[in-house]
Amino acid sequence: FNVFNETYDPLLTPSMDLSGGDYAITETLYDVQPPQLTGITVSPSVVTVGQTALINLSYVDDVSGVRYIGVNLIDEEGRSHSYGWYPEAGETNKTLEFNVSKYTQGGVYTVQYVRMDDHAGNQVFYVPESLGHSNEIIYDFSGASFTVEGTLPVPTAPDTVSVSVDKPVLIGADSAVLRVTVDKTYQEY
Repeated sequence: FNVFNETYDPLLTPSMDLSGGDYAITETLYDVQPPQLTGITVSPSVVTVGQTALINLSYVDDVSGVRYIGVNLIDEEGRSHSYGWYPEAGETNKTLEFNVSKYTQGGVYTVQYVRMDDHAGNQVFYVPESLGHSNEIIYDFSGASFTVEGTLPVPTAPDTVSVSVDKPVLIGADSAVLRVTVDKTYQEY
């Protein structure tokens, strides 16, 4: 390694005076605490097609500032809806928009977790129940759920009644007709 432009190799140089490389660090801030989620709310609590659920988060960090925030929502079918951003310096709140279209899954949406990182590398997950991680904090997200209503039902595949083929054996360039009978008409939305 180099100290003041002098190369030191422990195999070739048995000793070297490195006292000129001593220095002191003073007046530093040591950041050991992760960011804090100070609040999360949703308004309105029921949204329909064409409306937007506003998810408002408030947060702080004691020393280095919040570097990243990720929010994961989960719907009744277990599908995740993720948001993530890098806050501006000094930013302490953010409003996320969840826009509802006619194709949006209906039902209740809840917060699965909020992940927060600061500039010093501290990370925390705010979760509604323990996942067994050392960097998690149990948080009451009951005020941060909302319901989506008035959207189209989830399309379902038709039930198959029968399958038949007009030629069970094909020779050469022959072709066959496959007939599938279902008990209802499949509707695509």
